[in-house]
Amino acid sequence: EGRPNILDKMKNGNIQFLINTPSGKRSRTDSFYIRRTALTMNIPYCTTISGAIAATRAIETKIKGKAVEVESIQEYYKKRG
Repeated sequence: EGRPNILDKMKNGNIQFLINTPSGKRSRTDSFYIRRTALTMNIPYCTTISGAIAATRAIETKIKGKAVEVESIQEYYKKRG
């Protein structure tokens, strides 16, 4: 709505990480353009709060100089199963 909007800010390099949790028909339409621009501009994004929390924790871990361990969901459940 109006300018500058989120797409303008993304294209101007003002956004480095995006959290977009759309709800409602209009938001979902806008979300398509936001996601497409994020992908085009190589801006990492999350579409859920839980995903954003996980990404934030990984970023914090990396900033502290610790290793970030990544495993598939199958490996995760095999260890904890």
